Amino acid sequence: MAINQHLEAFLHATATLAPAYAESDVRYVAARVDGGLRLLKGFLYLRNTPLDLPPRFDSHRFVGGAFKLEKVGLDLKGFVQQIMEGSLPTPEGQILMPANEQGLRPTTLTPFHAAGLHNQSRLALLSIQGGTLREFVRYPEADWDVMASETPFSSFQELLSFYELGYFMDDRCVFEVAALQAVAVDKLSGINGTGAELAILIGDKLDTEKASLGYRILSNGEVVNRGRVIGKELNWSESEIPGVLRGRYQTTVPSAAVVQCFANYAEET
Repeated sequence: MAINQHLEAFLHATATLAPAYAESDVRYVAARVDGGLRLLKGFLYLRNTPLDLPPRFDSHRFVGGAFKLEKVGLDLKGFVQQIMEGSLPTPEGQILMPANEQGLRPTTLTPFHAAGLHNQSRLALLSIQGGTLREFVRYPEADWDVMASETPFSSFQELLSFYELGYFMDDRCVFEVAALQAVAVDKLSGINGTGAELAILIGDKLDTEKASLGYRILSNGEVVNRGRVIGKELNWSESEIPGVLRGRYQTTVPSAAVVQCFANYAEET
């Protein structure tokens, strides 16, 4: 199968941080149809921090689940290609992702998603869209169904939120892949008098020597210094976050100064 251009671009954009994404997980909600399952909404989160996965959900009409990507024995490229061909691989078996009216599953790529830019971080998002859901999700029947389950939810939307699948805003099934932040400025960075401690967080599978921390020092509204601290100049240790390292750097600043930091990896912010 020829590689999809959006998938190829997504793989290229995330290649540098790929070693960090050892804790990637998949979440989905599907409908029961004719003895099988049809995908309604799914998400693959590429992440470096292990999380407790939500339990399986079963009702008369719907199924929800979550699993580590490693459980299906596929790499990122192979996993996404299977979805583009029409099925979501899970440890319990395949879930059908129907095509649209033209027999296609179109893709879109957002290299810098607005949600990431809002937090001053990178968030690359690959979306795969399938067929219509009108016959599988009808309101209020969908809400009544999840209310009547053994583990009840107040609405179908609450079920989606439970699996971190976002809002149900259109009538087509969709599967998305999000490359979450693996390098960030540590929120514990701060100033005490004329001393400043700057810190960066990175996934522990990444090379600390490829990390760097840029900074601007402002005093009385003017930039008085700017520079970059390379990885080997940072003091590295394990952080309190599983799977994350902290690199620290101490410097002096003018009284009442403001410091702006930029976390970088392999020459990218």
